[in-house]
Amino acid sequence: MIRFQFFGFPVEVHWHFWLMAAIFSGVGNMEGTDGLLLLVISIAIIFVSILIHELGHALAMRKFHDPRVAITLYSFGGFAQGSLRQPRMSSLIISAAGPAFSLALGVLGWLVDRAFPVNHWLAMEAVALWLWVNFGWTVINLLPVLPLDGGRIMEAALGPSRLRATLIISMVAAAGVAALAVSMGLWFTVIFFAMMAVQSWQQLNNQAPADWMRP
Repeated sequence: MIRFQFFGFPVEVHWHFWLMAAIFSGVGNMEGTDGLLLLVISIAIIFVSILIHELGHALAMRKFHDPRVAITLYSFGGFAQGSLRQPRMSSLIISAAGPAFSLALGVLGWLVDRAFPVNHWLAMEAVALWLWVNFGWTVINLLPVLPLDGGRIMEAALGPSRLRATLIISMVAAAGVAALAVSMGLWFTVIFFAMMAVQSWQQLNNQAPADWMRP
């Protein structure tokens, strides 16, 4: 495990984060020196992108006076964890801050590419991955599925009195994405969203009847 400070926040990077980044980089399809170089660049892009995404969450928590915020990067990406239970509006802003930072990174990469276009295949691959991670992954992350940021935003917007509705929407949306992924042969996506659908279903079943009937 790697530990360091970033903008005053303690950061932990677990070994399985690097494994996940390598898998997403297509480690099995890379050969030779060029392939190894592209793998290293791809892992670096994923690392920087996710770290900056979590920094967005962490800075928002600090803005709302949370004294202890830490960032963790692990096999499913990362999370920023604070020590305070935030009110609904603060939670919504904190959940939205990460995607906002990711989109800003994507726009920055796009502007740099437009200002300084390159024709080298390695640079073009790096730019394509940068845009996909910060635009494509952000769109997916904003789906109304718990525990994605989109699900957290929905949860804060609907409030605790509508937790049942939040869980139903999350379960249906996750199951729908999983079904779509089956038709496209994206089996990792199938597993990922199927797990989240099951998690929402389990939380829904654990809701007490009184919670279900709350207006």
